[in-house]
Amino acid sequence: MFAPKKWIGKFVALLSLAAGATVAPADESAKGYEERPTYVRFTMNLGDRAREVRKAPWTEDEVEGRDDFAARYNPAPFYSTKAPTLDTGGLFQTEAPTITVPGFTGVSATAFVPPDPSMAAGPSDLAIAVNSTLNVRNYAGVLLSSQNIATLLGTAQFISDPNIEYDSYSGRFIGTVIALDNTTTFTGAKWWIFYSDNNTALGGWTAFSVNARLNGATDANIWADYPHIGLTNDAVCLGAIMFATPAGSGDSFGKLRFMDKADVYDGGGIAWLDFWNLASDGTPDKRPVPATSWDSPTRFYVVTAKESGSSKITVREFDDTAGGNNGAQTTLLGTYLVDVASYATPPDCRQPGGTTPLDNIDCRILQAEVAAGDLFAVHTTAVADGAGNASAVKAYKLDVIPNQAPTVLVDSQLFAGGLDYCYPGITGTSEGAAVITFGRSGASENPSMRVSGFKFGATSIESSATVKSGVGTYSRLSNGRNRWGDYFCCARSPVDLRTVWMHGEYAEAANNWGTWVAASKFDAYHVVVPADISIQTAGTGSLTAHVTNSDTFANVAGSTVSFYVNSVFVASDVTDASGNASVPYTVAAGSAPSTRTILAIANATASLDSNSGTSTLTVTKANTAIQVASEVGVPGETVSLLAQLKRLSDNQLLAGQNIAFTVNGNFAGSAVTDASGLATIPYTIVNGFGSYPI
Repeated sequence: MFAPKKWIGKFVALLSLAAGATVAPADESAKGYEERPTYVRFTMNLGDRAREVRKAPWTEDEVEGRDDFAARYNPAPFYSTKAPTLDTGGLFQTEAPTITVPGFTGVSATAFVPPDPSMAAGPSDLAIAVNSTLNVRNYAGVLLSSQNIATLLGTAQFISDPNIEYDSYSGRFIGTVIALDNTTTFTGAKWWIFYSDNNTALGGWTAFSVNARLNGATDANIWADYPHIGLTNDAVCLGAIMFATPAGSGDSFGKLRFMDKADVYDGGGIAWLDFWNLASDGTPDKRPVPATSWDSPTRFYVVTAKESGSSKITVREFDDTAGGNNGAQTTLLGTYLVDVASYATPPDCRQPGGTTPLDNIDCRILQAEVAAGDLFAVHTTAVADGAGNASAVKAYKLDVIPNQAPTVLVDSQLFAGGLDYCYPGITGTSEGAAVITFGRSGASENPSMRVSGFKFGATSIESSATVKSGVGTYSRLSNGRNRWGDYFCCARSPVDLRTVWMHGEYAEAANNWGTWVAASKFDAYHVVVPADISIQTAGTGSLTAHVTNSDTFANVAGSTVSFYVNSVFVASDVTDASGNASVPYTVAAGSAPSTRTILAIANATASLDSNSGTSTLTVTKANTAIQVASEVGVPGETVSLLAQLKRLSDNQLLAGQNIAFTVNGNFAGSAVTDASGLATIPYTIVNGFGSYPI
């Protein structure tokens, strides 16, 4: 037993909003504390490498039935308003990430359905988990250790939904599972947290549990499901949907639990700050996903999507810089409603031969990560494929700047006619690209695992490639549902920050699932950054782009860059020694003020793949100049007042424009310019002798 830390519990109504935040209902929050009754030490050792943990043949009793008591919400289908990428290659981005490690078995089939694959990549090995088993493999796929998770934790509880991350700030693995004493009464709800001693998954680990029934320090008779773990430099965050036990009451709701990382790793008591009853845009945010931040160490971003569809996603920004030994002193800085292309509940996934479709998920966010200063997130949506509705991958990349509403950089979908996509996972790379893995099946395709993504600067998902093909169809019904997923996982390598490891499910044999692990990254490519520019009507300016190497970040010389404005080809140029390309562009006379999209495409070379970038051309009104002739006369004399009008952007003399004349500030008359830009009026001098401005 460890001496408990002291804290003063309080309930807080949160109204703190950053500039630009959309006001949402205040989430409830409170502190909690638990002295760890026990903590568990276990070892993942080389002695286990001879065999993988297997369980008895599958029985329906061990199928996860957590959602079976609730009717699944399936509204009448509606479809996204954003044109999806057909999975045959886009107009300019056509290459899927290269599979650098073809792969190996993650975990062989166990008795649990579905397996809930998760994984984290360390510097030298991989921690690979499904609902019952934790495997350790090296990068070559050699099985180093395989153990039952409940046995490792020393618990007789039912456990599920492992979620593992590599804590790059602390150099260790950390994971969580949810646990129950009884899956009928849903009593004894806990979050188990386990972490390695150092940066290898082999060797010593520590585990402890925290009470999931509590909101702050109050027993709410609730239990957690679909958990996610997120990390920053200072804090650990658990996110989940919470359900009332039969002894409790109330609807399900979303909840976040923040803990100071020093508390988590020191083996003593644990304090936390809970946020629950999350809501935005007038509806609940039931399934919050805290993003692990690879390079935003003092900001926590939590993402939610509306389960049954919407045209918004919600991003919450938390500041954890005031952490300490009394628990994470986390502050909600803003709740941002982000406009996106509409999304809707996807259908289940078709299979060959009329086999029962795979149970698909709703529109919840399935994975979120912060990398290269951007927030990446992914879920599924319904799309129209000509034969009804299909399920597609929908991915986001958001520019997140502290205390500001996020800006959407990528909002893209991927699908192919007659096929359904499910359970995508995503992570960003060091240069701002993304790798996405997901399941796919259809009337002519067995359940398989695939990979796609998008490069830095791209605005749409690439076409996909096969990671592991399914061998047969899959049917294991429980209460009428053919469970699959519930997750696929992407994990960035902490060594090569551009390589992403993937763990997903496929049909290893008829009616039998397997999981597969592979690595992928984009081949080195051009990073193309065109500059924004403003040009006056009838004026000429330069369209420019700077090109670097995605691997080395060095300037790229000798690459051909083609420029387009609003999809119309302008010209091409070859980059100079500084990586710059430039072409002239003239805005036609008579063009109204507007904005136009500049697209710059760097052609593929022997060493670098093609890529593109976009920027904005702003067309403004042209500046003009009037030249006025001086006149000499005497009082009462009639003279001609003369002025000439020209456009400065091209020195064009302007006809048909009305010119008003004043003398000494008094209106004298007006005239329309002729073909030479001249306007003239007669004027009778009424002033006395002197000089007067015209």
